[in-house]
Amino acid sequence: MGMRVCTISCVTNMAAGIEDESLSHDEIEAHAEEVSKHFTVLLKGLIPRVAQ
Repeated sequence: MGMRVCTISCVTNMAAGIEDESLSHDEIEAHAEEVSKHFTVLLKGLIPRVAQ
């Protein structure tokens, strides 16, 4: 169909619960907030390239 597709994800609770430790919602939100700055930079650099 000629569509260009790109998928990006951030796993905020990878392997949670494996060692009898569960992550709280606050811990997951904190990690997402931490990663969001890098994610924004990535998207701002990637979108113009995909749009070409």
